[in-house]
Amino acid sequence: MVKYNKKIMELAIEEAKKSVLLGEGSPFGAVIVDRENNIIATGRNMMDKKFDVTSHGEIEAIRNATEKLKTLDLSGYILYSSAEPCPMCKSAILWAKIPVVYYGTSSDDGHREGFSDKFIYEELKGEANSEKVKYIQMDRNDAIEAYNLFRNKK
Repeated sequence: MVKYNKKIMELAIEEAKKSVLLGEGSPFGAVIVDRENNIIATGRNMMDKKFDVTSHGEIEAIRNATEKLKTLDLSGYILYSSAEPCPMCKSAILWAKIPVVYYGTSSDDGHREGFSDKFIYEELKGEANSEKVKYIQMDRNDAIEAYNLFRNKK
């Protein structure tokens, strides 16, 4: 396990504060470091500025790191987040193969402040009272051609 570094967390929290002070989004920030705590990338919530619901602090940090490093594999890096990552960010962290995430506030803290993602967890677990989105598969045989193109490209 990589040792926790308070100064890096302070930087993630500063990114969260910048998001609010600059009117860019909600109070969430993140930093990605290597195993020697060298800063690779930072990110903060930019949803309001970019009109992009995926522009969370962790996602922005991952985007910045993968672009800088020219790789999708961040398995050698650590993510610090001002808050517990939401389900979308957790998915991105898994896709990027980030092995350790240090976070500040919990999802319960966020819920108390009006940032609740409980409905998403309920939907993903199949525990929601009503389905929020209807998923309907259509034209599978036509769509699968993209897989064939990808497979033949290798």
